[in-house]
Amino acid sequence: MISLMKWSFITLALALFFCASHCQAGIYGSLEKPLAGPLPFSALRLALGELRGTEANDKTIPVELGSLRAEYLSLHEKLEKTANPGPMDRMELAVALMRLGRPDAAMADLERLVDREELPAPDRFLGMLNLAACYAAQAARQGDVAFLLRAVTTQRRALDAWPQSPDKAPKGWDFATWRSSLAAEEAQYRLWRSRLREGAASFATLKLEDLRGGPVPGAGKQYSAGPASPAFWREATDDLATVQQLVLWNPTDNRLYWLYGEWLNARGEIIPARAVLEELVDARRLRNFPDLVSHWQILRTAAEASQAAAKDQSAQSEANTSSGGESEKTPAGLELPNWRTLVVGLCLGVVLCFLGQMQWRSLTRRR
Repeated sequence: MISLMKWSFITLALALFFCASHCQAGIYGSLEKPLAGPLPFSALRLALGELRGTEANDKTIPVELGSLRAEYLSLHEKLEKTANPGPMDRMELAVALMRLGRPDAAMADLERLVDREELPAPDRFLGMLNLAACYAAQAARQGDVAFLLRAVTTQRRALDAWPQSPDKAPKGWDFATWRSSLAAEEAQYRLWRSRLREGAASFATLKLEDLRGGPVPGAGKQYSAGPASPAFWREATDDLATVQQLVLWNPTDNRLYWLYGEWLNARGEIIPARAVLEELVDARRLRNFPDLVSHWQILRTAAEASQAAAKDQSAQSEANTSSGGESEKTPAGLELPNWRTLVVGLCLGVVLCFLGQMQWRSLTRRR
């Protein structure tokens, strides 16, 4: 049983490593949960791990009950068996295929849904966004800039068709979802355009991304553990939520994950930033990128120093607490004598009593 679990883990790790270039954009379906604000680091890592496991298109990996992969497999099986599925069912099936690591199988049906305008009017832009995600995934899988160009043009069509207000958005969308999704999709569009300008090199390059045209966390010659200086924050806005959304849409994109780590460092969250860069260097085997390795080493040193200082402070606090507790138990001036002092005093008292009794007897006899 243990050997089987170890083999399953190794298989999953290899699958994730070889599909590390797999890239997707905004994906919209019934099982997707839009991000309305920044997530804690632990929560994002948990969600990201589930998404990576879901998109590992390997039937030899065991399916864990209750996992996101199990939910998408169940949804896929259900929709495959649906007789005469409607346009929304077909888009749901395409989303399931994308999340299960098969964007090529989803592309043709999404193209028909978008080109023939078969989707209901409020949901047509979602079909375009899902199709753009398919194109981006194929571009990364095949290293084909032509698919990336399709992703950019389809994404632009979707943004132009964005609902003018939340009340015209798909059912269940509130203002926060409408606004945050728009910001993330605009960032995704700028990102694709930037990679399109890089050409084929974008599929083999690891560098920090620029989502807003402003300063990029971690870029430049001088690098140090955070937080970033006031000069940086005067020119930049905190895009952590947007970066997190892009990371969840593109769970195996190394460049975006590095950017996420640098945003954490810019905010002064050195320990989680170190964990992100360490995963890229070690688990994803990206030691051949000098800037990434250099940043990771600087963060590792700073994180270790911070943890050591916190440990020393905790130990000192415990010592002070212990000392204070003893002082409360034994107030000044009421300390109990040492046990040796008690024994000597007792023996001396016995001797004095004995001598006093002899002296008393001597006096009474004389009388």
